[in-house]
Amino acid sequence: MKATLDGYRASARTTIEALTYHARLAANLSRYPKNKYLPTLEKLLKPAKSDAKQSKDDMLAAFQEMQAAGAAIHIRKVA
Repeated sequence: MKATLDGYRASARTTIEALTYHARLAANLSRYPKNKYLPTLEKLLKPAKSDAKQSKDDMLAAFQEMQAAGAAIHIRKVA
């Protein structure tokens, strides 16, 4: 009897979690502008590509920000 009730509770919990996930997804999609189409799945799955190379100054600034935030980074040379 206990195993049956445990299985029922687990099934109900899984259903509630799935419904909650879908409700959150629908709420987030409702914020998307109505006059724009959603991007295609292929476009979303492609890795983002930068149009231009990162400059040395940008690289140095990014590493210094990480270092200031507490990352264990030792800047030796920016080539």
